[in-house]
Amino acid sequence: MSLLRFLAILLCVEFFAYQSQSRFTFFHLVLAVILSYTLDRITKKFEIKAYITYPVYFIPVAAILIFNPILLLAYWKKFLFFAVVYRLILPIISTYMLNLDMSCLSTLVPIAQLQPGMIPAEKIIGTQTDEGVSYRKESAVVSDSFDKNVLVSPVPEGLSDENVQELKELAKSGSFEAFGGTLAIQHSVHFAPIILTGTLVTILCGGIFYAPII
Repeated sequence: MSLLRFLAILLCVEFFAYQSQSRFTFFHLVLAVILSYTLDRITKKFEIKAYITYPVYFIPVAAILIFNPILLLAYWKKFLFFAVVYRLILPIISTYMLNLDMSCLSTLVPIAQLQPGMIPAEKIIGTQTDEGVSYRKESAVVSDSFDKNVLVSPVPEGLSDENVQELKELAKSGSFEAFGGTLAIQHSVHFAPIILTGTLVTILCGGIFYAPII
């Protein structure tokens, strides 16, 4: 459903770009991603049922396609492109990035040695059982702080003093023995070479790289 939500928002953004007689650009794509992500975060934070949010983006899409049927013919190629990317390419990239992160871009640190400001490369999840709270670790790339069961997850500001203190107390009580009492911590990354590479690719492609496809 997240794919359909993104495509619905993308169609709305593209329609308003068309109505304002401006060309659909990378900015509009980023705007659609931000809107989709924001809606997802809001529904999780306030625990809103997914079906309640459906009218927010499907009613405008239905209205746009009913009054502008020609857009459906122009839009199906984008739908197919993003569907393939979402279902086939993104899972491969996500798996590769997680493996790369765990093998090259992070290191295991004993929880007793954690310091404020360190950025986790994993999330610790607590699950209530008949015997108490059971903790487990999972690989993670982005924050999942809206989930009440997630104790820590990757956040840009890193671990707070309260996070570190809580983790150390739980480690001392033996709550993390199931995964060795360690947490993967991200290494700092130099973004200048990445930005330079992206700029060069954009110049060589004459714009956004996927424009010739869609």
